[in-house]
Amino acid sequence: MEGIARWGDTNSRFAPAEKAALSYAERLFVDHANIDREMFDGLQQWFTTEQIVELGWAIASYMAYGRLIHAFGLRPAEGS
Repeated sequence: MEGIARWGDTNSRFAPAEKAALSYAERLFVDHANIDREMFDGLQQWFTTEQIVELGWAIASYMAYGRLIHAFGLRPAEGS
């Protein structure tokens, strides 16, 4: 997980396919209304259409889980 916040840096250790997936995740979370054909074209360099759909579903699911956890006021147990 170290370095995840700097995934887009030029000296990042993430592979190009990983950077594409992280860019997709960030865009879905921060600016989903501006996901465009260019983003999908970039993703298709690395992933099949089915993989892009599955990746989007996984990202959306984790986002929803995080929001539910926050809404329910759940916190990790001490020492976890």
